Amino acid sequence: MKQPVARVEVVRDTYFGTTIEDPYRWMEDWKSEEMASWIKEQAAYSRAYLDALPERETLLARIKELDNASTSFFSFSIAGGNVFYYRRDPGEKLARLMVRFAVNGEEKTLFDPNTLEGAVHTAVDWYFP
Repeated sequence: MKQPVARVEVVRDTYFGTTIEDPYRWMEDWKSEEMASWIKEQAAYSRAYLDALPERETLLARIKELDNASTSFFSFSIAGGNVFYYRRDPGEKLARLMVRFAVNGEEKTLFDPNTLEGAVHTAVDWYFP
């Protein structure tokens, strides 16, 4: 399978006397048929390439092992003396939104997308404490 080639159409913008060239501005239109087609072709190419890797299954197993090795904490914010963050424990598919009341205080789950049922994927992608 041949890698899809993105069309090049240079668009020039000038900001404060400096001209910037953007050869892929057309890709910003996610609703265009051309962009949708290119994404599908790129996804098919990537899938075929990745599936053909000789050690793919071994590598995938190792990635899963490392991914579930320990609890992950990320995206910390402090507001009102409380600490807000995401937490994902081994075996959980999605991170939970947590709050810790003061730095050494009690930890509480604010939202756990793992508890939602249904066909629609749900996750927290941002929050503002």
